[in-house]
Parts: sequence; C-alpha cells; structure tokens
Amino acid sequence: DYVDVETSLTGGSTFIKSVKPYEAPKSASFVKINAPESGANPPLSTIEVKADGKSVVLYVRPGAAGGASDPAMLAKVRAFRADQTVLFKSAEEGGKQWLSDIRADASTSTSSVTTTPPAAGGDITLNGSFVYRDGDKRPTALKAVLTPSGANEWKVTFTFVWTSRPCTFIGTITGNLKNGEVNCSATPPSGHGAGRPYGFKGTAANGVLTFDCFEGTKLTGNGTLK
Repeated sequence: DYVDVETSLTGGSTFIKSVKPYEAPKSASFVKINAPESGANPPLSTIEVKADGKSVVLYVRPGAAGGASDPAMLAKVRAFRADQTVLFKSAEEGGKQWLSDIRADASTSTSSVTTTPPAAGGDITLNGSFVYRDGDKRPTALKAVLTPSGANEWKVTFTFVWTSRPCTFIGTITGNLKNGEVNCSATPPSGHGAGRPYGFKGTAANGVLTFDCFEGTKLTGNGTLK
C-alpha cells in the first residue's frame, strides 16, 4: 500500500512523525502568504489558497518545536505568484489545517500542446499486468502511479512482484493516455538491473494502454494498463 509519511532528522537518524494512507494532492489557486498574527506564540505564518471555489487557510508548521514557521517551507511558498495553480496536501490537527506539502501544478503549463487532464488531485494510478517473453508466460500484476511533470509528460513509479521479490522502477511516460501513442523509459533505482534501460512503446484507446516491453532495444514482453 502507498502511504504518506512525515519524518524528522535528528542526530543523523530519521524518525517517523506520522504515517497514514496515501492521499493525492488537491488542486488550488495560490492567493498569498500571511505574516504571523500579532502577539501569536509561536509566531506561525499561514498561506491562503482557493480550492473548489472556497478560500482555505493553511498553517506552516514550525521548523523546531515551539518555534516559528519552517523557513525552508516559507521560501518554497514565496516562489509562487498570485493565481498560480498549485497542488497541496494538508492535515487537520487541533482545529487547524496544517500544510504538509505544496508544489506547482506542472499540468497547467501554457504550452500549446494539448495535454491529457490528470485525475482529480493530480496523480493518476493505472493498474494492469505484463507477460515476460522468456518467463513462464503468466501475467504479472503491474501498478503505475503517474505525477504530471509537463505537457503530455508524467513521472512514473512502477511496482510489481517478480520471483517473490518486490520491484520498483522509476521513469517517465510521454504521450496521450486516452487515445494515442505512449512511450516510457524506466529503470530500477537499486538492486538487480539498477541503471539498466527498460521501457515500453504502446497505444492507448479509450483509456486502455496496450504496450510492448523492451530492455534497451530487445523486445522482452507485452502488457496492458488502464
């Protein structure tokens, strides 16, 4: 299962602060950043965004216990302009909405290329299977999580189990996911095959993607995703 994990780094060790089921980021229009309220203790800044036609106030968490808002997060939100489309995550605690993450929505690029609209919240999850040509010919379940990164382009994380071993491939998908040609390049970041070039070429029709798999230029199998 995919999860959202919040961590902190102390003394060279990483500690889990919270873990919960994965939630896709929400799309919003950035409004402004607000200075801490006069006399507030601790002095926490807030940002305003507009989501689903409503104004949402998000508190920026402190950089240290009892301190002011995290300067790294403040620097990140100061880079946004008014009315810019962003993707954000938040968590409700103590009657306040706390900002967990925020980034520019790359799918709203002003490029003249027509893009495939992302699913609500930004990320797209595809499920399917593939058959390895030199294997036992039984379909292997395949999951792909796509994050918009440009016009007709997504960063993708593939997960599957091969010979009882969980595998992860990271890469890029380009094309039209509904109707048209789709290409992918990917590689396992570590373990067996790390750094070797994998990918697929395929065609989408009514949201169903049929593809051939390759290692380099060698055909290794085929599969589907939808």
